[in-house]
Amino acid sequence: MGASNSSSKNQKHLLVLGLDNSGKTTIINSLLPANQRDSDVVPTVGFAIQRVRIPGSGLTASCIDMSGSSKYRDLWSKYFSEADGIVFVVDGSDELRLAVAKDEFEMVIDNAAIKSRRVPILVLSNKKDVRGHKTAAEVSQILELTSLKTNNWNICDSNAISGDGLTDGFSWLSNQVSGKK
Repeated sequence: MGASNSSSKNQKHLLVLGLDNSGKTTIINSLLPANQRDSDVVPTVGFAIQRVRIPGSGLTASCIDMSGSSKYRDLWSKYFSEADGIVFVVDGSDELRLAVAKDEFEMVIDNAAIKSRRVPILVLSNKKDVRGHKTAAEVSQILELTSLKTNNWNICDSNAISGDGLTDGFSWLSNQVSGKK
């Protein structure tokens, strides 16, 4: 790859997963500089890749935004071997779909490519501004995060629209993927 190799040394691949309408694309959009943000975020079909600078770090990451629609979830595993980190977004206000989110999360953490490489996982309990939102502690219980021993993980409450909670979470993930654990 020649000269571009040294400039891309800090380039990491973050896989952004979660059910449809959990806020994945909005989270990525809020990480972009204000002049690059889309004013109208639309659901991702298939996947989209966006390079972002992680707040509070020198890390630039390619965020692979995977559609959360049930017909596209089978695509997720095709990208597991490339992932340096995973961001799993849960709509903390959608109590009815938390069981589905748990099933999908288990599929992710049970995958050999994720387990064997000990890929760090950031869980975001998104939509904390919505009444009835499950807190990070509640979502952690639902997903049974404390039983996850193979991968480092962290969970944060977040609001994708305001960006609240994203800096802490992504800063933790940045440290994990850059080896500053």
